[in-house]
Amino acid sequence: MWSSSTPILAVSLALSPGVAWCADVELTSAGYLAQLFGALVLVIAAILGLAWLLRRLPGGVGQAADQPISILAVRAIGARDRLLLVQVGEEQLLIAAGATGMRTLHRLRKPVSVAPPENGGGVDFATLLKQSLGRRGRS
Repeated sequence: MWSSSTPILAVSLALSPGVAWCADVELTSAGYLAQLFGALVLVIAAILGLAWLLRRLPGGVGQAADQPISILAVRAIGARDRLLLVQVGEEQLLIAAGATGMRTLHRLRKPVSVAPPENGGGVDFATLLKQSLGRRGRS
């Protein structure tokens, strides 16, 4: 019953007890799957908890309404270039932002009224997908 690999196997099991333990565990057992599922739930809960905490901290996401500086509108004018309409206190500025930096283009004497976005400021995925598919169909 002895083969040429039996002594090598016996020595390797004696030198590393963890290997012997792993040999008895079946990876598809219910305990292993429960442990894997529990770890997944913990990771997702940690991500959601951190997102909630970031929204509650001062200066976090979604707290731009009470800030003295706000971006009212953004327009892409190139691959890396943007025009920004920025409100600073009572003053509005038109700023160019690109790969080379930022530059004030104009100080508006009469403030421009910007309508708030329909969906509360965020862009949903469905709208972006429809716009993307619409552009692809036209070209």
